[in-house]
Amino acid sequence: MMTEPLALVAALLALAFFVEALRLRSPAHALLGFSLLCVGLWIRMGSMFTIPIVAAGIPLLFADTMRGRLKLLASAVAILVGIFGINFVLAEMFASVGSIGGNFAYTICGLARGTDWLECSRTFSAQLSELGAEHARQVLLWDEALRAIRAHPSIFVGRLRDGIAAYVTSIPRFFLVQYVPVFWPQRLVRWVVLALIPGWIFLMTRRERSHDILFFLIVFGSVVLSAAFVFFDDGGRVLTVTHVFIALMLVLGLSTPIARRADSQVPAISARMTTAAVAASILAMVCAPVVSRAVAWSPPYAISGRGDIHFVPPSPALTGFLVIPDGAPRPSNVPAMHASVFSEIIRFTKIENDGWLAGAQFLTDALTRVPFAFVTAPRINGVKNQVNLYLAPPQVLTETGVRALRLEIERQPSDRPACWALRDSECWHSVYVIRRATPVE
Repeated sequence: MMTEPLALVAALLALAFFVEALRLRSPAHALLGFSLLCVGLWIRMGSMFTIPIVAAGIPLLFADTMRGRLKLLASAVAILVGIFGINFVLAEMFASVGSIGGNFAYTICGLARGTDWLECSRTFSAQLSELGAEHARQVLLWDEALRAIRAHPSIFVGRLRDGIAAYVTSIPRFFLVQYVPVFWPQRLVRWVVLALIPGWIFLMTRRERSHDILFFLIVFGSVVLSAAFVFFDDGGRVLTVTHVFIALMLVLGLSTPIARRADSQVPAISARMTTAAVAASILAMVCAPVVSRAVAWSPPYAISGRGDIHFVPPSPALTGFLVIPDGAPRPSNVPAMHASVFSEIIRFTKIENDGWLAGAQFLTDALTRVPFAFVTAPRINGVKNQVNLYLAPPQVLTETGVRALRLEIERQPSDRPACWALRDSECWHSVYVIRRATPVE
């Protein structure tokens, strides 16, 4: 449902090409890796300085003459422009106006005020709600950011410095305990870092590995610089794409002291093969949304004037689990857990305290509705990029062989949809309460 998994696939493929580029000193591999890196960073934006810095670094690492460097730089710029163009077309086809990268105005506003994007959203919620156009909202937030920077530049600079420090000191957590720390083995981390130091020292003394070291230092520098601006938005998650590069840089400390050379028998990639690979990647990126648009759902599924009716696909596109009373036998045909286990999960994640269900009394209300299905599904008739979670009747998990499920949202006395949400004014990052689920043939 989120952009991180798909972006991570592109990042891993990019890293594979960059590793081969460094091993073979192959500009073609480097350009293919750069194109995939651009794709990943356009899928999951975050490391904002990595693309331009790596684009400038490729000519330095993979060309020896000025002419060759200019040629590689021009190729990298052409790739970047091409991917940007594809992204622009996809945005015109599918995205709401001003949604691609538009929320950076919230980020810069939070940095200028020494807080984060959420504080700006709450502080200026009244003014933002009066502005209908997204562009006007961005202008307001940029103006507030510039005003705050001019008034107190030290706050802005200090926030950037704190972002760098927070990222660097949090690197071990990204790879040992992931996004939500379940444990933190400080003693183990200390010994692991000490064990990697000899390998790093060995690499630094090998002249033939200087290009490898310089490449990863370039990437690391770009990520650190980006973290200064975006790290406080959502921690390590916002830099998902570059995690794989930093992880490989760390494990280079396990390098063997045995010198290895590239196999000279490995054939070089020709310009024609490079062009064909890039063209195939672009074709794949374009074809999927074009086909999706061509076979889009026909009315009444694709268009619905009622906000309390959600059309969603059935299982397996709809996924989740059943919450049943304590002591009840668990069914064998669907994932299920007892209410007490579900309660422990909600309490452990603390999303009612400081997460996106903060103050919503979600667990208390949900337990009054056991048994229920806690599921997520993409909306067929959705118009916004929302996280659609549903507290639904149990049968939604077993309904198959139908084209769609028609979910009727419960209404509150104020005639608003019944949901638990971070914002009072709209169901955003919310859990909707389903009154009835009807299969649609």
